[in-house]
Amino acid sequence: MTVTQLGDFLFLEKSTASRLAKGLIEKDLVRKRAPEADGRVVILQVTENGRRLARKILNDLEEEYRSLLEDFDPEVRAALPRLLDRLTQTIKNREEPQGPSCC
Repeated sequence: MTVTQLGDFLFLEKSTASRLAKGLIEKDLVRKRAPEADGRVVILQVTENGRRLARKILNDLEEEYRSLLEDFDPEVRAALPRLLDRLTQTIKNREEPQGPSCC
């Protein structure tokens, strides 16, 4: 199981997908539609209210990150993208399935 899959699994453990969808629909963040071809399928689409909320959250996070980074020396701020790229690559490498460790 990858780190991403584990995060999804732990999230679903606490809340079923249908309960999550219902809450988002009630808050007008997503809308539900079912294609006529297959009644078992449900498609969730982000509403304009959902898009606005997502933009606000992302803008707030960006502002928070900028505020946090202001305390770092310029050299450290300049090195962060390279360090984050390396960390991301290390995580991806750990998520890739490993072959047999013998032979």
